[in-house]
Amino acid sequence: MILKLQLHHKYKKIFLSPNSKFEENSKVDIVLSPQLYWCRIFEIPVQKVKKAQKALPMLFEDVLPPKKFEYWCRKIADNSYMAFAYNNSEIIEAIEKSGLNISQVNNVYLAQGQMMKYKNFQIGEEYYQYCNNVLVNVPYKLHNNYEQLSFEIDNSLKIDKVNIQLYANFIKRKYLESLFILLFMTTLLGVFQLIQYNKEVIKNQNYLTRIKHEYNLPQSTIQFKSILNNLKQEELLNKDFKQKFISLLSYVNETNNVVIEKIDYKNNKLIFLYSNTDEKSLEKYLKQKIEKFILSIQNNQVQIEVDL
Repeated sequence: MILKLQLHHKYKKIFLSPNSKFEENSKVDIVLSPQLYWCRIFEIPVQKVKKAQKALPMLFEDVLPPKKFEYWCRKIADNSYMAFAYNNSEIIEAIEKSGLNISQVNNVYLAQGQMMKYKNFQIGEEYYQYCNNVLVNVPYKLHNNYEQLSFEIDNSLKIDKVNIQLYANFIKRKYLESLFILLFMTTLLGVFQLIQYNKEVIKNQNYLTRIKHEYNLPQSTIQFKSILNNLKQEELLNKDFKQKFISLLSYVNETNNVVIEKIDYKNNKLIFLYSNTDEKSLEKYLKQKIEKFILSIQNNQVQIEVDL
């Protein structure tokens, strides 16, 4: 058993966020915080991961900032994929700021798969939890059930490993000549690629037309944009609901002994009923969080109504 441990070196796994700081000299495996990548779950009418991978840039384009991203996904069910987007430069910058050297990094994993055995956890001053099976970084402590973890991750999972181009920004000057030669060869190849371009365009157009017909998808870009705008509007409404709900719910952390007696939603109104609270204190708290609300007293309890 001792001989096996000597022959198979196990690297430390450390959790990397934009604010991490380390004093480490040995090689490590890095687990990337969800602050350093984007994660979404998609349902698309393809069965193979390679085909799904090609569609990721289009599926992410409504949420990503104008930067260069790499994409990766894994299949979680029929026509359902967990997809990721990450920016190499941001990850390299986070590694350097943490005190690590690029040469110390052995493998890079995404926290989405590595932290699955924890529902809610805290590392340093930051809080994380799974929402709809996606790991997210929450801006502040929402409850008292976060498991306190260290930056060294104690598990042997090897899920969601990605190939980060760690040396993309460190090309030495002596390699420039080789790069110019490669560029020249690429230009020559471009002539041949131009010949093939029209064939590929026609092939892709035929493929898209067949997919749209087979799955009864909108045929025009205008229809797609209309659906997208409707989804964006729905997303804004959901964000507004979430922000107001969290603000009303978080009041119990502001004042001792406050009890939420009832939570209701009807006629586009979110209703909370509190007991053991002071009317003025609650009103002062809510004015900092919510623009408009209605406060009323019912049997020594305070009711708040918020329009959505």
